[in-house]
Amino acid sequence: MSAKLGAPQVGPPAERAWTMADIIEVTRITSVAISADGARYAFILKQPSVAADASRYGLYVGRFAGGARKVTESAFLADLQARPGRPVWSLRGDFGQGVQVYDVDDHGRRRARVIHRPLRAGGADSLAPSASEPARLTGVLAYGWNQTGDALWYASLRPRSPAAQQAWRSQGLTYVDSQTTPTDFYAEPPAEAVELRIRNVGAREDVLVAEALGDRTSASTAFQGGKVSWRGANLIYRLDGLSPSGKPTQGLWRYDTASRSAHALPVQAAIGALASAPTAQGELRLARTDGDGHDLMEVTPGRRSNLGPVAYSALGGALGAWRTANQTLYGIRLPDRFGLASYPAPTPLQAIPDSLHPCAFDADLRIGVCSRESLTQAPELVSVSPTTGAVSVLVRPNARYDAIKPLRSEPATWTNRFGSTNSGYVTYPRDYQPGRRYPAVVITHASDAKNLFAAETFQWAFPLQVLAERGYVVLSVNESTKDLTVSDAYGAASSDVDPARMQAGMGLDAVATLEAAVADVVARGLADPARVGIAGYSRGGIVTTLALSQSKVFAAGINADTAFFSAGGFFRGGMVRELYRGLFGGSPFDAKYAPAYRAFSPSARADQFSGPLLQMFTGRTAATALELDQALREAKIPTKLIVYPGETHILHRPRTILAAMEASLDWFEQWLGGGCTPRAPRCGDRALRASAPPPPGPAG
Repeated sequence: MSAKLGAPQVGPPAERAWTMADIIEVTRITSVAISADGARYAFILKQPSVAADASRYGLYVGRFAGGARKVTESAFLADLQARPGRPVWSLRGDFGQGVQVYDVDDHGRRRARVIHRPLRAGGADSLAPSASEPARLTGVLAYGWNQTGDALWYASLRPRSPAAQQAWRSQGLTYVDSQTTPTDFYAEPPAEAVELRIRNVGAREDVLVAEALGDRTSASTAFQGGKVSWRGANLIYRLDGLSPSGKPTQGLWRYDTASRSAHALPVQAAIGALASAPTAQGELRLARTDGDGHDLMEVTPGRRSNLGPVAYSALGGALGAWRTANQTLYGIRLPDRFGLASYPAPTPLQAIPDSLHPCAFDADLRIGVCSRESLTQAPELVSVSPTTGAVSVLVRPNARYDAIKPLRSEPATWTNRFGSTNSGYVTYPRDYQPGRRYPAVVITHASDAKNLFAAETFQWAFPLQVLAERGYVVLSVNESTKDLTVSDAYGAASSDVDPARMQAGMGLDAVATLEAAVADVVARGLADPARVGIAGYSRGGIVTTLALSQSKVFAAGINADTAFFSAGGFFRGGMVRELYRGLFGGSPFDAKYAPAYRAFSPSARADQFSGPLLQMFTGRTAATALELDQALREAKIPTKLIVYPGETHILHRPRTILAAMEASLDWFEQWLGGGCTPRAPRCGDRALRASAPPPPGPAG
């Protein structure tokens, strides 16, 4: 099991092209940790395999002067931590009893810390669905050690009793419009509750702290994602719920371990309790300004101090935060990457142009480890110094990509006809020749076009790199909502804003940005205006169907796993109905609001589509695709619907991803007349689809 990783190595000369397998099989550094004294580090690698049609996880440990080695592996590992006060690592892992909490030492010897009855979590239809992870038996959803390492909190699912499940099936479920989620309404009974518990390792005690609703939405979020934190011997947690009207509610609670009692925290007392970036007196927060601007605020009891404008749009939380008595270091999300910042003294790490995430730091903030990547640099583990900004490579698990000559990608900004400016990238065809016009494909998904390496969270199963190898110009385009009134109303499912303004802010502005990006590359002589396609999943899929139904710029498109804004969505439950009321005014069956649907809903504008549409959906959402599919068929617009049963929103099975990539490439080559290049002289061949040679083990 001890695969030794030595000094950083450089792979073979860059000479081959990207394949689809290269995109799928990028090894990701999913979690990192460092010992309090800064002498040892550990990290988890996720290694997908098309041949195995699965991913394997490995835990690696090392010292800064001596390389790293793999000490254990599993079908799933996550949430790596250095256990305080002990020379071991803790993680959630599946070693045959479902996903539980274990300690693992530097030799791979493990000891169970929490074994809880496992239930199915992950996937699309389990008790706790996931957007990107397959369903697996899970005993522990999340956990965290206290400062001394002798107690931990953990979250788990409590199943319904056999009698309760039988009652559910035999007596039926009464639908409550404001509270019942669509999945709960027709699927198997959800869990009875999500439990927050404390395990005292030394005293061998296990105490129930709190419970949250057991519906599938709550099961995926309750007591997870930074909603629980130790404060000395007490536990602070956020408990989400629903008001009688069905609106989400939130409250902060403190659990006193001595008295074993919980108390709601008033707003002022809650300052710093679940700080996403704690300071000595309170916490750092971001306040939005006009447009997409943000000011950094230090919030302390009774006072808010504006520290001035910053370039980042998120801090701390899931991005990480570390503090000494005098300094706070925290992860940030910038427009083009993930990085690090510090307060009150700045850190030179903030100027690094590559993405740094995830990261971990020692107790004194002298040294840390991060995963570093960029558009052209595959993820690698590096050591970083917050004081000097020095960065050194520790491990290179993706040396196979040294054999691929980087594609030419350039950052770009575009200003649309509404005055909104957005960013992204232009990726050139591999054998680009000035003066020649190429087919183009726009890929979009919210603001996720970043300086990241083949990120599935942005490009889904659209083979961006292979499209460039085939002779396409690829535009990776961000969009954002400049109208804060609109975005706030949308987030709150409010109908207080005029529908025309809502439609402009939640769709038409984004379409205009895509048009501006295409106009730019056409004006520069890069793209053929008659051969432009568009693709997106989720929010990007919404914008794709809007673009095809509102613009004449796009000759073909691909929508993945969303049917939002189709007219029938009004009838998908109380919360969605309120969103639609804000966008359209009311029901599509009400003649008063029919013009609003005709003006904005893609399914109501099927006859206005500028080109054919391929839809690719997962099994759970497939039925919602039929409305637009049937409307397009009725309008004589070429369309195709592919469903991948059992898949997640972001596809997780490597062979399914490969099939979706091939379908995407085939669709664009069919309707855009794909660009043949010396590297791919036969547009119909599969040369760039084949798997590369099996990758070597990680190189350190």
